[in-house]
Amino acid sequence: QSPWVTVLRAKGLRELRVNSHVTRSVLTTITNIVAIQLSVVIAGTIITETIFDIPGMGSLLFEGIQSRDYPVVQGVVIYMTVSYLVVYYVIDWLNEIIDPRLRKSENA
Repeated sequence: QSPWVTVLRAKGLRELRVNSHVTRSVLTTITNIVAIQLSVVIAGTIITETIFDIPGMGSLLFEGIQSRDYPVVQGVVIYMTVSYLVVYYVIDWLNEIIDPRLRKSENA
C-alpha cells in the first residue's frame, strides 16, 4: 500500500519482483530486531539458569556474585560483552551487505 510499491506495480513489474524489492527494504529492520532479541536471550540466561538450576554462564555469574568471586564475575561479564559485540558486528555487517547505502564513506 506504500506509494513506491504502487509505482513498481504501475511500471509493470511482476508481483514476484515487487515482493523481492519489498523484502530487501524490510530485511535491515528484521536483522536489527533479531540482534535485539539475541541480546535479550543472552541477558535472560542469568535468570533462566538460576530459576531452573541449569549449569551455564548465567548460573556461574550468579554464583560468582553471591560468593564475591570477582575474577569469575569479571570473566563472565567480559565474555557476555564480547558476545554482544560479535552479534551486533555481524548484524551491522549483514545490514551493509543488504543495503549498500549504509556503508561508511571512505573519507569520513
